[in-house]
Amino acid sequence: MTAHLPNSSIALARWLALTPLELDWLCNSKRVEVTNCHYRYRKIAKRDGTWRILAVPKSRLLRAQQKIFREFIRPYALPHAAAFGFVQGKSAIDHARTHVGARWLLKMDLKNFFGGIPIARIRAQFSRLGHTPELSQTLARLCTHRMPTHLLAPLDPYARAIQRARQLPQGAPTSPMLANLVAYSLDQRLTGLAAKFSLRYSRYADDLAFSPRPGSRGTSPEHES
Repeated sequence: MTAHLPNSSIALARWLALTPLELDWLCNSKRVEVTNCHYRYRKIAKRDGTWRILAVPKSRLLRAQQKIFREFIRPYALPHAAAFGFVQGKSAIDHARTHVGARWLLKMDLKNFFGGIPIARIRAQFSRLGHTPELSQTLARLCTHRMPTHLLAPLDPYARAIQRARQLPQGAPTSPMLANLVAYSLDQRLTGLAAKFSLRYSRYADDLAFSPRPGSRGTSPEHES
């Protein structure tokens, strides 16, 4: 943590030009469903016929999240080299270029990439960046939300149970890079697994891709002799 950043929730409120009560309101610290005060929800159709729910922060929370992203996250967050989505200087084209010329390509999606990341994982990320437990909790609350009940009703019981907890909102400026940080250990393990079988691995957001390295057979674990 650098000296110019606030080191407590009180200092964070001043830094964001908020009163402590306003900060508490934006954090939704009370266990009540008021996050719809801070987000607009939109349904986006996916190719498989299901829906993706975007949670777009309203102006006051958006300004706070943008400043947190610029000062607390972007300068200090280093995603894994295998991550291509939401990384400055990388693109979907670079992700695809990693596997150009391969004899075959295995692709899979991580289900509920943002919604599957709970507040505890976000709090841990801020702690790893050097912030106190109290400040990490406040920052994590500003960067997570709880899905409104009416949006959970159509989901199956398993999905409802996961989505009911505070999670990363898909649509907040802080979410993509925080998701990459949470996925760092996953990228590390999958990179190691891929190397064991002479494969290349890359990830663009929730899209995972594997292909054989040039000049190798690139066998899968099932075909290991």
